[in-house]
Parts: sequence; structure tokens; C-alpha cells
Amino acid sequence: LVRATSVTLAGVIDDYFKIRPIKSETGYRSVLKVCFSDWLDRPIRSITRCAVEQRYRKLAFRDGHKAQAVKAMRYLSAVFNFAKAERIEGQALLTDNPVDVLRDKQVDRTVKPRTQHIPKDRLGKVIQAILSECAETARDLLLFELLTGLRDSEAKHLRWSNVDFGSQLIT
Repeated sequence: LVRATSVTLAGVIDDYFKIRPIKSETGYRSVLKVCFSDWLDRPIRSITRCAVEQRYRKLAFRDGHKAQAVKAMRYLSAVFNFAKAERIEGQALLTDNPVDVLRDKQVDRTVKPRTQHIPKDRLGKVIQAILSECAETARDLLLFELLTGLRDSEAKHLRWSNVDFGSQLIT
């Protein structure tokens, strides 16, 4: 018999996708794993509003990954809302969603859209310049950024653990 106090974040995530399969499940799971790997085995009830706020501030402002932090919190909030509807032994698994702290404190979660781009008619010339003028490492980095849309800081801080060749996914 499972007790509500022992249900982990990973268990709720698994249940969430059993009930609500979505085609971007791999992407959701990847983001949740990258941003909350140390929380997955924790009882979901032990994840507090304070912990959520601290994690968001660390990811968004200290680590400089605001867009990923916003997305991660949106996914985590959906999982917590799902958990609020779950009942174990007649009691609600959760009574509130700790991600709501970001809304309640009006924490800035805006991400400005990218506005710079290479005009389509100049793209070929840019690629030719990269291929002919850049050293090998710079060439590979620039082409990777150009073809994926990653920002320079995102590409330079990418770790192999964020690359899933099987799913062809970079997180």
C-alpha cells in the first residue's frame, strides 16, 4: 500500500504521462530531469514553495538560463496540478501547488523573444564566410549555433548529458 507521504516526484511524473500522454513527453521529461534531477526521488510533499523559488532564481538568474527555467517551472507546475487531483487512501496527495509562489510573489518570468536574424538572401554568404574564414573549432561552433538556433552561451555551456542522440534532442 502506497502512502501519500512516500510518493516521489518521479512517481507523479510517470503517472502524469500515463494519464496524459503527449507527443512531446521526451522533451518534458528531459527538461524535468535536467532541472530537477536531485528532486526526482524526493517525496513530492517535501518540495516546498521556498525550494521552488530558490531553484527558479538559481536557474534563471544565477545560471543565466531564464528561458529554460520558465519552461521547467511551467512543466513542474503541470505535474503538481496533476498531483493535487490525486487521492491516496482517501486523502489528497497535495493541497497546493508550490510553483504558485512564483505567481504569488510576481517573480519575473518573462522571456523576450529573439529579434535578430540573418536575412534569408544573405544566409548562403554567411555560411560560405564561416566555412572559408573560421578556424575549425569556431566554424563548428558557429554552424552548430546557426543550425540549432542556440545562443552562444547556451552552445558553449552545453554538456554531453544534455544531448540525447537517440531522441535527437538537445536540452
